[in-house]
Amino acid sequence: MIFFKSRHPEYSFDDIRSFTDEEVVAAAKEWASDKFFLETVAAYFSAGKPSFLQPFLKKKVVKYLITLLKSVDSVASFQKNIISDLVIAEIKKRTVKSIHYSGFENLNPNDRYIFLSNHRDIVCDAAFFEDGMLKHGLKTTEIAFGSNLLVNKSVEKLIRSNKGCIFYRGLDLRKQYEEYSRFSAYIGKLMNDNQSLWLAHRPGRSKDASHETNPAVLKMIYLAGRSRGVSFPEYMNFCQIVPVSVSYERDPAVPLMAKALVFEERDGKYEKSRDEDLQHIISGVTGYKGEIHIAVGTPIDFTPFGKNAEAVALEIDRFIHTQFVPGAFHYIAYDRMFHTDRFSCMYTDDDETEFDSLYSRYEPMIYKKILLQYANPVVSKIKIEEIRK
Repeated sequence: MIFFKSRHPEYSFDDIRSFTDEEVVAAAKEWASDKFFLETVAAYFSAGKPSFLQPFLKKKVVKYLITLLKSVDSVASFQKNIISDLVIAEIKKRTVKSIHYSGFENLNPNDRYIFLSNHRDIVCDAAFFEDGMLKHGLKTTEIAFGSNLLVNKSVEKLIRSNKGCIFYRGLDLRKQYEEYSRFSAYIGKLMNDNQSLWLAHRPGRSKDASHETNPAVLKMIYLAGRSRGVSFPEYMNFCQIVPVSVSYERDPAVPLMAKALVFEERDGKYEKSRDEDLQHIISGVTGYKGEIHIAVGTPIDFTPFGKNAEAVALEIDRFIHTQFVPGAFHYIAYDRMFHTDRFSCMYTDDDETEFDSLYSRYEPMIYKKILLQYANPVVSKIKIEEIRK
């Protein structure tokens, strides 16, 4: 494998890199004595239990959590014992019927990749993917988070302790390009260090669930290669870009996304409220998701595409849409949006009753956007199937 060395002075990555083992151990010790952090986690774990039991359960959770945090001795132990075995396990128990993984068995445990994934949930998309990596005996990846999620120092510390790296957004044009270049250089460093990366296939989440890859993400990755005089196909093959498709039977983000789509359509743009990302995180973590499917592809060969990032983006889309597994709600939404019964065999009367109990209370404009989000993955899947014929 080729290792590309920079011709330029080293960037500073101190404010965007994930934490080292030593930094994670220090953070865990701080959390072990942070009353607000401990009580917040305890409240989540005791939620839904009988009120007379909650004080006892909270004390028990706090005691257990302190023990776990004090035992953290590395990034790996933090991810395994705290994130995967405790937090993700609880989220799955409360909000997930089952998770189906495919393609992980084809990954080389000694290699590294850039996983480009469709993106709907701020936390759960990457969290369930990483859990799948652990379940298949693979090294976890670094996870790229937008700087908009750094609502406070505690959140930043948690993200970076869980192998999160930060991409700064919302800068002026010149500074944003500089940040693209720096983050691209950071990705190149990860590749040279044999460290994989999970990255959304477009800036931000797909509000309308069309799941279309933005070629700008591919071009951003390539900036580090271009600065070294390496061709687009050669550098991207070196990075080993792997598409990932994540499907939720139920999507907790739908109502919040629908409101954003309505405002965007009405006003021409949409400005998020200060705590909106936090609302999305909470709804994603606590909302019921039903069955989840996570499909991982194989590294894309960029050689036939030359410099055409747009064509590669379409190839990634093909994988995402083909591997997406619609649930009953997706088919209900498609039939209602297009006034058809094309997929009526894919859902029951009970499914429709449940769909209505969740979404019929919304005003017509928001309801239409709810249908749009559930229907779009089916629309995309149909288009791919028609192209193949």
